Amino acid sequence: MYRLRIFLFVSLSILFFNVSWGQNEKVIIRQIILEGNNHTKNHIILRELDIREGDTIYFANIQNQIEANRLRILSTGLFNDAKSNIKNWDSQSNYIDIVFTLEESWYLYPVPLFELADRSFNVWWKEQNHSFSRVNYGVRFDHFNLTGRKDRMKVKLQFGYTRKFELKYEFPYLSNNWGLTSEIFYSDNKEIGYKTESNKTLFYKSPDERKLLFRNRVGATVHKRTGVHGFQLFKLEFHHNRIDEVIAAEYNPNYFLDKKQNLRFFALEYDYKYDHRNLRQYPTDGFLLNFNVRKEGLFIFDDVNILSTFILGEYYKSYWDKLILSGKIKFKTNLTNSQIPFSNNTGLGYGEDILAGYELYVLDGSDYVYFKFLPKFKVLTFNVNFGKYMPLKEMRHWPMDIYLKGVYNIGYINESSYTATNYLNNIWLNGYGIGLDFLLFHNYLFTVEYQLNTYGDKGFFFKSGFKF
Repeated sequence: MYRLRIFLFVSLSILFFNVSWGQNEKVIIRQIILEGNNHTKNHIILRELDIREGDTIYFANIQNQIEANRLRILSTGLFNDAKSNIKNWDSQSNYIDIVFTLEESWYLYPVPLFELADRSFNVWWKEQNHSFSRVNYGVRFDHFNLTGRKDRMKVKLQFGYTRKFELKYEFPYLSNNWGLTSEIFYSDNKEIGYKTESNKTLFYKSPDERKLLFRNRVGATVHKRTGVHGFQLFKLEFHHNRIDEVIAAEYNPNYFLDKKQNLRFFALEYDYKYDHRNLRQYPTDGFLLNFNVRKEGLFIFDDVNILSTFILGEYYKSYWDKLILSGKIKFKTNLTNSQIPFSNNTGLGYGEDILAGYELYVLDGSDYVYFKFLPKFKVLTFNVNFGKYMPLKEMRHWPMDIYLKGVYNIGYINESSYTATNYLNNIWLNGYGIGLDFLLFHNYLFTVEYQLNTYGDKGFFFKSGFKF
């Protein structure tokens, strides 16, 4: 009996020692090897990682840390796929090599342009009777990795409902994590949304079809990468917008305020993001914090006086690699007491700031807050391989994930100036829904949702676009 106790004690001690030793054992990264990045420069990829050659890490953390860095590489949007592996493990010195095998995306998209002029497909289909007179056409060139340094060039030549010419170039890593973006923009329209009534935009088009709205913008942005997760920028823009006399005199004297036909102003903006999400295009874990402040009306041109700020937070938590619980909250306010021109008084209903169940409505306002809760469940993941039938190597593999999701939104828009007949302003709004997300190439998202609100509005809504 005594010998049995000694045997058990020694055995448990050895087991405990081995487990503890395994948990505390460290390895040293000798090399980080990148394969398959024929166009993208090595240093552009390596700056996305939080591990470096010569780093010492615990053996127990290797798998999680390598996986987190693999997802960071995919988050760049530059690769269709990224695989990781450990090679050349020297058990004597505990040196390892980490290998990332990459499949580059197709970076150049010279595509014909055919898009809707309205805020969304749903507005065009239901509010504008899917009229093809409200369609834009032309050509657009996007290169998301022009020199292999994650620099992006955009050229847009557009005709149709809105004539638009745009040139934009972004070089993210100019010097010491500082980058520079410059852009030139011009557009004109024969039809103008001149007023909001019953939370719907009213449009006017002259019988002689003359142009009613002109917009010009030039801007430059300097931005800096602060560590793996931090991003900040300073943007300076000059805007010169002009409307036809009939709009200022008859249809909405407050379009630019005081019956003015011209609106000229400088805008200065600061934006800071701390992005700790695992995949920026479609996060499944982590969080995002975003702070922004913008002043419109500076220097010699100050036709407006707007000082606005917003705070945005997002949180994602994954369970069992299938269930994702996510939430988003945003608060925006105007810090000046000056009346805002109708043209600049945008609130909810634009871009990402849309409440479920209210996509067909415009909620103009100087201040708003909303919260979105979106539980998701991955129902399917697969990879379509076209093989030799696809001549472009970068397009042979089509990875896709499909998610089933629920939607709950609540928001409030504050408006003191343009309140007549806009019954959705200055009250709390609730929206609900269920939908499917189709994520292709890790950066193209197609969404279909069935939405409803507390006023009985309901229907199917569709969205699509690249998530760069």
